[in-house]
Amino acid sequence: RVTERPMTTRRYLQGPLSERLLVFFREGKITFGECIHRDDWKSMPYRDQPAHGVWLVRGAADEPFDHADAVMLGEANGVPVHGQRWRESGLEVTMEACAPFGRKPTVQARLVFENRGTVPLEQQVGLMVRAAPEMKLVFGAPDIYKIYAPPIQDWRAQESTFVDKGNGLLRDENRFVAYVGEASWDGRAGILRMSLALSPGERRVLDFTVGKGEPVRPDFDGTRDDVRSDWGKELARVADRTPFVQSQIVQLLQCFARPTEGEFVLPRQGGLQRYVWPGETIHVVEALDRLGYVEYARMAVDFLMRFAKEDGQIGPFANNWASETAYTIEVLSRHCRLADDADCWRRHYPAVLSGFRWIRAMRAETAKGEDGLVAGLFPPLKSTDSKKCFQHWGMTDLVNEHALGVLAEAAAWFGEKEADEIRVEWTDYRSAIGKTLDRWRTASVGKETFFIPLAPDGREEKPFRDNHFFYLHPGAFVEGGYLSVDEMLRLRRWLLDEGIADGNGLYMRHTSPYPELRNHVWYTTWCEYQWSFGWRRVGRADLAKQALDACLAYSVTDENYVGERVHDRTPWFFPWSPNASGSARILKMLMDAGRDKPLSGNTK
Repeated sequence: RVTERPMTTRRYLQGPLSERLLVFFREGKITFGECIHRDDWKSMPYRDQPAHGVWLVRGAADEPFDHADAVMLGEANGVPVHGQRWRESGLEVTMEACAPFGRKPTVQARLVFENRGTVPLEQQVGLMVRAAPEMKLVFGAPDIYKIYAPPIQDWRAQESTFVDKGNGLLRDENRFVAYVGEASWDGRAGILRMSLALSPGERRVLDFTVGKGEPVRPDFDGTRDDVRSDWGKELARVADRTPFVQSQIVQLLQCFARPTEGEFVLPRQGGLQRYVWPGETIHVVEALDRLGYVEYARMAVDFLMRFAKEDGQIGPFANNWASETAYTIEVLSRHCRLADDADCWRRHYPAVLSGFRWIRAMRAETAKGEDGLVAGLFPPLKSTDSKKCFQHWGMTDLVNEHALGVLAEAAAWFGEKEADEIRVEWTDYRSAIGKTLDRWRTASVGKETFFIPLAPDGREEKPFRDNHFFYLHPGAFVEGGYLSVDEMLRLRRWLLDEGIADGNGLYMRHTSPYPELRNHVWYTTWCEYQWSFGWRRVGRADLAKQALDACLAYSVTDENYVGERVHDRTPWFFPWSPNASGSARILKMLMDAGRDKPLSGNTK
């Protein structure tokens, strides 16, 4: 079981619809990256993604402050005026940062050094400044699937390329760091240095900016006021004022990015990735629609639909899942139905109708049940980020079936002549899955547990888990309404016996090939959402609440940041943070639990 809440290791500074990815790390580091996008995902330049930044160091050896000792500071509602503080031998150091709204924002930051002791003190401090590929500036980038321990050696290994241009300006081609305060540039070390000699109660301040293009002078106070005002207007659209809810909305909107080239909007998933997963976007779009941020939801739909192909497929996206077409169909259909967005529906309906026909044609390939395949299910295709291909019915087929159901409802709502055709196909698909499930339902009669195999042929699946296959299963059967409450209880017992689920409400332990992770990693919010939804459907609000409470307890930091995975023995493993779909799934669980009225800003 998980024993501690995770720790916040990084926070975004940018506002919504920015092409810049500005990140404030717990160790006292700020990085400036951008959202470079190419529709050919495999050519995305992540290994060479350019970036620059600063890292606070101190002492003769230019060592960073310990990230574990940082006291996190910030706005209660998550508005990104972020700060952190250290205290060592009477010296208190506070580092704050924020960034204005806009497509090309500049980081505005402030360092305050204060003698909180009773005797004079002297200390050397500085900002190490580097420009290098982002992968070399950020520990474990882009997802940090490691226990957090960022090494300063990675920065020291990068040659200093900034030049002092005078008047408080450091330049590396079109990248800059500008500052106001008493400091001197050490070009050999690449460090902006300050020599502190502080009497008790005395303080020194250094304001600085980190940016690109035309230099922006420091104005931390003015920018902080603007940031609070602009975010206040965004958050005023939602009635719920609880810090958690407000923080999740901030993080969701911060993941909506403009690319460095192009006029579309990129609905990023989070972390330092610039990728998009349609399956994750479903939850983001639904949460935003239910909260009243319809224009953001529409922008996400428009981005996904850019990948519609003539043969009906929609994609491929970053990892080319077999269900990407279905996921995108559901994103569009759910958004248009929830928001009654007729314009969006009319623009994209022909493409999703082609997607529906592609799914139907793919099902027809197995109609005869040849080669040992189950008739009526999808043929073996890549179902997750794993390269293994088999009839992953609890993933690909249930995603497809669910999407067709949502499409059928939307088509009927908008009066499409194909609505009945779609509904017939959806019903047939659901029947094929149900008949396959009946074999395993019969096999479980009289048993204390209910086993649903990863593949419908019942192949041994422990080797899949031992080889770190992503076990997104069998929660979709629960969410899809295929099981009775008794079957759900017995299925949960099987998951507990296998060590996949946790008795406190977590439903997906994920194995790892790395010794320090092994069987300690839990993938959170995805399966918990499925089970919470399913439990509520069958009247077990207590178990639905348990799944929600587990996410709030184990997948959320004290600063209300949501990640993708947690480690059950250390709080310093927290990859993919912030995490757009994780935040969205928790918000949906809160709304499903009866908080829809205070949360929702949508009057449709």
